[in-house]
Amino acid sequence: AQVIYWHSQSRSRIPRDGFLWCAKSWNDLASETGYNRKSLGQWSDWLCNRGFLACGFWVWKSLRDRGQKTLHLRPLPDKILEELKDREWDIQTALSQKHSN
Repeated sequence: AQVIYWHSQSRSRIPRDGFLWCAKSWNDLASETGYNRKSLGQWSDWLCNRGFLACGFWVWKSLRDRGQKTLHLRPLPDKILEELKDREWDIQTALSQKHSN
């Protein structure tokens, strides 16, 4: 959800391979999501392996990052949309239960 938010707010400003990516250090991701680094690594691997996110590690700003590779992310909307369509009934049920309380 956080990656989609960054993209929807035009915070993805790093062009690479014909797409816009957002670059986040593990510390930035931890502070913005509340997850620790180990959990973030597991979640990013899971989301990338399932095809929801594209992930890459590239040097972004060599002065700021001291030449270290930084995690770059971008959502893969086709896969996300496909999964949402497959689970539409569950989402509708969950939303109607939440609003009825």
